[in-house]
Amino acid sequence: MGIEKMLCTLGRFDIPIIQLQPPFVVDLLDSNIALFGAAMSGKTTFIRTLINILHKQYDEKQEQIFILDFGGALFECKDLPLVSAYFDNSNEEYVKRVFKILDNILRDNIKELNGKNYRDSEVQPPHTTFIIDNINAFIDEPRYTAYQEKLAKLCREGLSKGITIIITALDTKGVIPYLGSFKQKIAFEMPMDKYSEIFNGKVSLIGNNPGHGFANVTVKPEGITGTFRMNLPYEVQCFFLYKPKNADGAGDTEESFAEKIKEKFNFSEGKYLKCVKKYWTFPKELTREEYERLK
Repeated sequence: MGIEKMLCTLGRFDIPIIQLQPPFVVDLLDSNIALFGAAMSGKTTFIRTLINILHKQYDEKQEQIFILDFGGALFECKDLPLVSAYFDNSNEEYVKRVFKILDNILRDNIKELNGKNYRDSEVQPPHTTFIIDNINAFIDEPRYTAYQEKLAKLCREGLSKGITIIITALDTKGVIPYLGSFKQKIAFEMPMDKYSEIFNGKVSLIGNNPGHGFANVTVKPEGITGTFRMNLPYEVQCFFLYKPKNADGAGDTEESFAEKIKEKFNFSEGKYLKCVKKYWTFPKELTREEYERLK
């Protein structure tokens, strides 16, 4: 039996009319995700929390993650067992390479799924999550213009074939044309007019509180009776990445999460024995030791 939903609980949202705060859940098989916010507004914590959840819920046969990092905030994720590739923007070849890899994955998935949608197929290739952090830098860089149509194609066609796109952005400039392919939108600490652009409607004013903002709800919460208006923006508070040491309650500390991942993916002698295929970056100086490792 294939995976029909990929539900990730990332925080809580507020329904003031009935005074409830149900879990804020996204389904990676149902929605690409666009995350907006100013610097230090909580975008990195949101993405890293999502990556941690994928590691806890899935294994190397079910999930693979590609990261194109234009902000440098996700560097610590590069060696995690489900991260197939971590590329920054230091070399145009990395950008070219990641889009070539994703294009090949899309082509292979279309062939393997044989006309079916990913969630409806009993035989599924590994799901792919493609994260672009700070997409504004990608859009504003003239040398990457050739790859913008490739991204648009992945946004349009990838979701039904097992590829979910997640982008973060500081601003809506240049991003709006892509939003038709992003059912799930989240915004932390934005000017009022930007909220209106993102959600096509007005929202209330919200203060400066990292991880606190608005999101249109795309997964109906359990236990809510009566009419619930989907896809409208609700006030949302996302979870912290880790709970503090010696704190009560649910969630992992950074140390306990690391131990669980090491056990799950058979960490031994400095590496994970169970992991996805890795696409490495080349060092600036190719020593004999680096050559042997990369070979």
